[in-house]
Amino acid sequence: TLYPVEIRLQLHCYRGKKVCVAFVIDQTDCMALEEELWLLAVTDTLTNVYNRRYFTQKLEEEMERVRRSGSSFSLIMLDIDHFKNVNDLFGHNAGDLVLKSMAEMIANRIRKIDTMARWGGEEFVLLLPETDGNAAVILAETLRKQLCQMEIPVVGKITASFGVASYSFGDTVDTLVNRADKRMYEAKSAGRNCVR
Repeated sequence: TLYPVEIRLQLHCYRGKKVCVAFVIDQTDCMALEEELWLLAVTDTLTNVYNRRYFTQKLEEEMERVRRSGSSFSLIMLDIDHFKNVNDLFGHNAGDLVLKSMAEMIANRIRKIDTMARWGGEEFVLLLPETDGNAAVILAETLRKQLCQMEIPVVGKITASFGVASYSFGDTVDTLVNRADKRMYEAKSAGRNCVR
């Protein structure tokens, strides 16, 4: 079998000759621990999607890639409608179940190259490489409809408001995220449970 090792070499003199002694140390447990620590550092523990810090890093990398290649990408920002009411009426455990259920549904629907993160509270954001604004709006609408059809134990049905923004040359992380956020709030103002 193959497994990771650390090799330490020490040079000794033995009976007038130089002898090299090698210590081979199995690193399997250390690497598993490093992987676990990395996941803890980049993942939201409740929903098992990426956290805001990791998402921002991925967004910066995608912007750099697009500046070189000239391709496109989009963001979808979404916020669960009336989430405070869920916590107030049914308790925080029910609110946690809503967040986990929604995150799982979306994570199962998006592509492997897409990145989903919990932006904060009940807000989530999706990074969609090689996706123009029209395709992102179609995906957001699909996710909105699927979310409306979900039946969450104790809570019932929930909705969310979606904002879509595509990268434009000259955008920064802040300008692009703010544009998606603004569109999400436009969806809230338009009556919620819609895409802008």
